[in-house]
Amino acid sequence: MKWEKPDWRAELASTNTTLASIAKIPERAKDGYILAAHSQTHGKGRLGRNWCSQPGLDLTFSFLLKGAITFRHLASLPMAVSLAVAETLQDYGITANTKWPNDLLVVEHKICGILAERITQDSIVVGVGLNVNMDLESAKLISRPATSIFIETGINYDVEHVLDKLLFNMSIWVDRWRADGFSSVKDPWINRCLHMGKIVSVGESKEKEGEVVGLGDVGQLLIRQSTGEVLEVWAGDLNQTTFNS
Repeated sequence: MKWEKPDWRAELASTNTTLASIAKIPERAKDGYILAAHSQTHGKGRLGRNWCSQPGLDLTFSFLLKGAITFRHLASLPMAVSLAVAETLQDYGITANTKWPNDLLVVEHKICGILAERITQDSIVVGVGLNVNMDLESAKLISRPATSIFIETGINYDVEHVLDKLLFNMSIWVDRWRADGFSSVKDPWINRCLHMGKIVSVGESKEKEGEVVGLGDVGQLLIRQSTGEVLEVWAGDLNQTTFNS
């Protein structure tokens, strides 16, 4: 995977939204285009949520992939990106776990979120938010448990340098994903999965409760209900309800 030189902006509302507009301009929409912001005022998360980041302290960027990508193939792209982020965090001495469908956690505290959006038939924008220098007091203001590289290591890092390290790992994982799809990420993603074998609920429906038993052929979550039936889940928030004895 060959990346364009990152296009760093002082401030953007959302790197995903801005890059989505760029993706519709043929002469600018290059495969591997990277758009990053030192300050993101209205970052996008899943399910219409906002992504909270601190100006100048955390890493917020989006990248563009070109090419015909089916919905089934697209489902596992955030998994490939999450593995690249996890390997980068390992370089800082941090062990991160994957959370279906597209988060990374450190001891059940969120450190990274990923959002993939199809913009045109052959354009995909992927946004990544990584907590780099967020301090503990700021993390406590977030509605769900959060952490950062700084909180875990006690060291501040230059966000541009973190992005450079991440892009090196991401080029490897995106190339694997482009070549072999979900099969290239399934085992390493499961090996890092925090909730495999645990009892979870997904969304608000009690029908989507059960033990996580694996992933389907393109990355959908498989949970075994109390009746023994295995249910495929394609979207929704996952929450652990109890630990198995």
